[in-house]
Amino acid sequence: MNTKLQYAEGEVPPYALCEPSFAGPMGRWCIRPVKDRLWLGGGVDTPSLCGRVDPTKFGGWDLNVRVEMHLEGKHICPKCREAYRQLTGK
Repeated sequence: MNTKLQYAEGEVPPYALCEPSFAGPMGRWCIRPVKDRLWLGGGVDTPSLCGRVDPTKFGGWDLNVRVEMHLEGKHICPKCREAYRQLTGK
């Protein structure tokens, strides 16, 4: 496991933490599959595993923090966490 908290410039992880465009300070972080880049400034191109972040509706942005470093945190959407574990075995 990579112990760095943030992604290196240009790094493309298989999954990213994201938030919907209507996120608030206490909102949950979702997990989405990444196609070819992180969208840190908005414009995600795939939906989150739970469907809350949807690029065809309100959109969202990626967070520059590693999924595996925060998977057990209270900010992670429980539906995304479960789907991520089923998909990755982590």
